[in-house]
This record gives sequence, C-alpha cells and structure tokens, in this order.
Amino acid sequence: MKFEEALAHLRNHKILTRIAWKDKRLEFEEHEFNIVTSKPAERSKARWKPDHDDLAAQDWALVDPDDIKEFTLSVNQLKELGVKQSKIDSLKGAFAAPLPEHVADMIDVNEFIKKKK
Repeated sequence: MKFEEALAHLRNHKILTRIAWKDKRLEFEEHEFNIVTSKPAERSKARWKPDHDDLAAQDWALVDPDDIKEFTLSVNQLKELGVKQSKIDSLKGAFAAPLPEHVADMIDVNEFIKKKK
C-alpha cells in the first residue's frame, strides 16, 4: 500500500511495516511514531524520522498484532505441557542474547558454564 493509506491506518493505532524493513515495524503511541526492531538480540524502539524513500514507498503493509506477541515459559512450565527434557535441552541458550563484548572479556565463559552444570 502507499504511504497515504498507511498513515490512515497508523492514526487508527494499527501496526505497519515496509517490506524493505524486514524486522522492523512502525507503531503510533503517545503522539509519536516509533520504529520497533523485532529481533530479540537487537530489540529497540526509536522515534521514526521518515525519509523520502519511506514517503514514496508502495510496500507498506499491516502487521497482525498476533504475529508479534511474545511470551516466555519456564522449564517447569514446558515440562508440565509435556515437552521432553531432550527438547528443552536443545533449546537452552537458543534465544539468549549474546553477552556484550565488555562483559564477555571480563569472564571466562567456559569456566562459567562448567560451574552452572
């Protein structure tokens, strides 16, 4: 859709994205347009400053709020749902954000992992 159509949806508090943006979406809240980055390790929100490409783009699309809802389950909750321990073990760390460099440089990660076991 064109930006003019997208703007009407934004005013109705719909969530939009551009196909060119991949993991970003545009939301209108508290009288501001915000760009939200969806990747867990890079999650951020910043005020949107449209450029010429955004205003001329025809790749605007609505985002279904159910497509971006996230939730967290504990290991015990997963077990209660019948998830096998081997599957839980394969997920451990899969969604954890990497340590910032300044932290990783201060600790011996391998030693830390050994102590946790």
